Amino acid sequence: MQAMARKMSLRFIGILSVALLFAFCMMYFTDHAADPEVFRTELVIFPVLAVAMVVWHRMRLKKALAPMASLTIVITDTMIIREMDGMEMQGIYHREIQSISKMKQGHFVVRGKSATDTLYIPNYLENLPELESALQALHPIDAGAPVKTMQAGALGIMALLFVSMMGTVVLSDPWLAVPCAIVFVAVGIRGINWIRKNKNIPEKTRKRAWWMLLLIVMLLLNMVTRIWLLKS
Repeated sequence: MQAMARKMSLRFIGILSVALLFAFCMMYFTDHAADPEVFRTELVIFPVLAVAMVVWHRMRLKKALAPMASLTIVITDTMIIREMDGMEMQGIYHREIQSISKMKQGHFVVRGKSATDTLYIPNYLENLPELESALQALHPIDAGAPVKTMQAGALGIMALLFVSMMGTVVLSDPWLAVPCAIVFVAVGIRGINWIRKNKNIPEKTRKRAWWMLLLIVMLLLNMVTRIWLLKS
């Protein structure tokens, strides 16, 4: 589990670095020429923001991984059930299983009828060989989609969300910031809907997903205000 935490932290730092570099380039070509003083202020804020986000991510990651030690997989006559502290019990009926995939790292993914009806079985469980035999009896196990492809898609969405938010906040030209705001709102609303329906996400996190709407509304009000001031 420590290896998983280390890998997730490095991935987050990589995404953050790329996003901040992109935001820095946007600021350089917009604010540097228009107002050098503003640009120098942003150069001070950015490192502080980056460190704060890394610390926040480490704290959240430690808290999120703690309940995983309690994860239990139970296979009954009719269902495969996952139980874990802090998360809603998730079950998929045998007749609704669409596929069972074994990933390169050794974990399993059981997919039901809908996109959010997915059950993840990690590779650190002690009885994994016996569990694999039981899963094979339920449904043929395939190799699944390449893990790198799945990770690239998820990382791409996270990067797009972060870059569009930074573009909305730091770009001084409203007509450049507006497209960033539109992308952020579209991806953000889709993300809220996905989080609310996904039972693989802790229940507290799913309930708090609506707070992201507040951020979306604030960004929209900011855009409307800036465009109104520009016209006036």
